[in-house]
Amino acid sequence: MLTLKYCDMKETMHIVFSPDENYAAPVGVAVWSILQHAADPGRFHFHFLQGINSLSEGARDKLMLVINQFGAKGDFVIVNSSLVQAYGELGPEYITAAAYYRLLIPDVFRELERCLYLDCDVVALGDIAGLWDMAMSEAGISAIVDCYVDRENLQRYNEVRHYFNSGVLMMNLRRWRERNYIKQCLSLARKPELHERFADQDILNIVFCEDVHILHPRWNIQTGQKPLFKSGDLQPDLQQWREIRQAPKIAHFTSHKKPWNMGMKHDWSMEYWKVLEQTPWGREMRGFGKKMLVAKCFRLKAKLTKLLRWLLTYRKNSACGACRISLCGRLIVDRKPQQP
Repeated sequence: MLTLKYCDMKETMHIVFSPDENYAAPVGVAVWSILQHAADPGRFHFHFLQGINSLSEGARDKLMLVINQFGAKGDFVIVNSSLVQAYGELGPEYITAAAYYRLLIPDVFRELERCLYLDCDVVALGDIAGLWDMAMSEAGISAIVDCYVDRENLQRYNEVRHYFNSGVLMMNLRRWRERNYIKQCLSLARKPELHERFADQDILNIVFCEDVHILHPRWNIQTGQKPLFKSGDLQPDLQQWREIRQAPKIAHFTSHKKPWNMGMKHDWSMEYWKVLEQTPWGREMRGFGKKMLVAKCFRLKAKLTKLLRWLLTYRKNSACGACRISLCGRLIVDRKPQQP
């Protein structure tokens, strides 16, 4: 049985990212958003894992400019990227080798008992110190259920009960080291079949299937989080969505559709552009006003599309006799596939 441990409310918060040069601006937005919402920015210590296609000197200077401006701390840590280079294709094209560096964190930071790992495609919507200060679980990982895998019923590992998203991870590094989880993760990473879908996320779900503490989705609000069309009782999902809207904490732009390439389906996608405008990257971007206007147009299009789907959604599969109809967000017909 997993237990919770009391946390010191003034403890330094160690936040780990693993950005390459392609994610220089997004990670800058993530850091700025975290610090601008923080009641005590001085508690934050950011660590940036570097390996393949590491951040340029200019990007590192901008990151430290942001961090120093808020009175926080930051450093850049070189990891042994050869441990993941040997695995070849790692998953979908938007998943880079840098995503695998999170598997090495317990060995990289042997002096730490825990850390918060964040993907670079996140934006803080509130003070995330509450995540660090809540009672610490003894589980190896604290994470949030992956809404896409859960909604589309894509979970295909029998041993996994709650498939979680790996973009926001509270990592109990002491437990990782005690149970030798790094060795287990790297062993699975050698299997080509685990590179086909969600790469390191599948690996983490298999290894931590019995050692994960599930958090409220407000800490990792993913693209498509809002319940619009789903079989079963919608009421629990709608209640959870109300709670998210009341106190949103971290927006996570999952899938290959990101705000910077005009993937504006996430309910908080415009927050990326609002924060970017304040950062050194936004101030130096040519034609920023025009790009902001285009982003607003794409966001409006996404909202109109979502509204139409909420009003009426109809799906039919004649081959198996399945039919699903929702009206104003309420599922009114759910005819299951006919058994052969």
